[in-house]
Amino acid sequence: MTYDSLVNRGDYFSAHYLTEVLPKDLKPGLLQRWKQREEEAKPPAGNEGGTGEETSETSTPGRTELPVTPRAGLRELRRGYFRARSSFALPEDEDGILTVRDTDDDALTYDKPEWREGVRALNAEVLRALGYDAKPRVLSVERAGRAYEVPVAHAEKGLVALDCGWAAEPDAALDPRGRGRLLEPVPLDGPTPVETGAKLASFLFACEEPPRYVLLLGGGVIVLADRAVWGEGRYLGVSLDTALQRNDTRPGGELDTVAALFGADSLRPPEEGGENPLAELVGKSAKHAVGVSNELRDGLRTSVELIANEVLQRLREQGVRPEDIDELPELGRKLTRESLRYLYRILFLLYAEARPELGILPADYPEYQQGYGLGRLGELVAEREPVGDTARNGFYLYESLDLLFRKVQDGYRPRRTHGMEAADTEVADTQVSEDVGLRFEPLHSKLFERDAIRLIGADSLPDPRHDSDEALARGESMRYLDTRLRNATLHRVLHSLMITRREAGGARRLHLVRAARHQPARRGLRGPDVLQRLHRGRGAVRGRQARRPEGRFLARPRVEDRRVRGLGVRTAPGPAHR
Repeated sequence: MTYDSLVNRGDYFSAHYLTEVLPKDLKPGLLQRWKQREEEAKPPAGNEGGTGEETSETSTPGRTELPVTPRAGLRELRRGYFRARSSFALPEDEDGILTVRDTDDDALTYDKPEWREGVRALNAEVLRALGYDAKPRVLSVERAGRAYEVPVAHAEKGLVALDCGWAAEPDAALDPRGRGRLLEPVPLDGPTPVETGAKLASFLFACEEPPRYVLLLGGGVIVLADRAVWGEGRYLGVSLDTALQRNDTRPGGELDTVAALFGADSLRPPEEGGENPLAELVGKSAKHAVGVSNELRDGLRTSVELIANEVLQRLREQGVRPEDIDELPELGRKLTRESLRYLYRILFLLYAEARPELGILPADYPEYQQGYGLGRLGELVAEREPVGDTARNGFYLYESLDLLFRKVQDGYRPRRTHGMEAADTEVADTQVSEDVGLRFEPLHSKLFERDAIRLIGADSLPDPRHDSDEALARGESMRYLDTRLRNATLHRVLHSLMITRREAGGARRLHLVRAARHQPARRGLRGPDVLQRLHRGRGAVRGRQARRPEGRFLARPRVEDRRVRGLGVRTAPGPAHR
């Protein structure tokens, strides 16, 4: 579930939870209760012809009665909303679409009593549609032993709603110089009154008996400020303007989700006591994020071992001993660091692919999805096992990733012209054409630099058996070791960074971890905490003796730290001992 009407600033919900898990949590709970309530509110079968007005009375916001459910209220709000919206829009633009007016001269907006009253009335309609019995009043609060009077659009236990200027987008609704301002400034401490909804929300959260939630109402926008995380810059917002235009009324669709996140049934604590439903969902999101982070951490650890051992195996196959490359402890640190860098490249691109609005990857282009995308590789890995020596020992996965890494770093048909001289104008016009097509903007990141990973590749690790200086003096080219990662290894690596999800129809599919948005903490693996078993001997593991195969590379968390007696080398339990 992803809707561009929702703004999940600062990951108020963990991104993967909001996308994949929240719809499943809402369906058997709140949405099911709403369905039952709506069924019970329907008139008897024999009364359909004569009580239509009564039914409308109980489901249309703005009447004496509140809607049966918040989702029913939102569905009924659409007509009245767009009728009121016309007073906040400019004439039709060249496409025939009403242009929304988020910012303009105060003389036409805040300074006009009619405009303020229109916004206030629309905000009240929105509140009633969501199940709140909106009654503007002056709220008495105390802070530091002093009493204050704060005009509010609505107040009840644990929740306050504030009237701000009309906006169509959440960012505009928080603009301190634009529509993020309150309809009426509130005088508090000092000579300057509080003018913005965001500042007044922060003030209310610091009072003696603070609300859990403050709703900033902007006509076409609602911003949900939660006292628990508002100070961290995290909040939930919705563009009602966008959601109502789309009018997705499917069960569990966009309007149902908006109603479930902002409606009265979600923000009010239950009569029997306990947490409100939204707080319970946020708690589930946090637990889910921890679980996904643990899975990702374990996947990273497994993948570091797979990549490092593959590099060592590739060296042996070419007749090179690890100690010929570098001192064993230093080689172990380099293997750890570069294996992690390789994995972080993948995770970074997963994040960029999930957020095409960042402009790092052209993920919206079908050519990218079919030719370059990590999603394509994920489906390939999920659906096929490498069969036969040719498939297992080939480099298709490595070359596909390497090509993507190079395009991201160096760019392809970029719009930018940094560093171009005036004489290069003709070339620039050719390379920087604005026609529609696949393009990569150069990232120029240290993570993707060629020198960031020297131990993995076809032409980055010099062969220590040949003197490069002498070869160059004789006019010969340098010789390199081929340490590309084979399909069999990368197949396992990508699997370790995947989660399983059951699709509609019962089909199982592995998806690359969308939790890459959670940006895994680096503390899970550190250089000193990763062991390379590049020597013969026996290692003490949790009080037991365990024989290690020669050349085995192991990665482990810090809590498993042990030292091999007499060798001074850190060790960790292998897969059989975990």
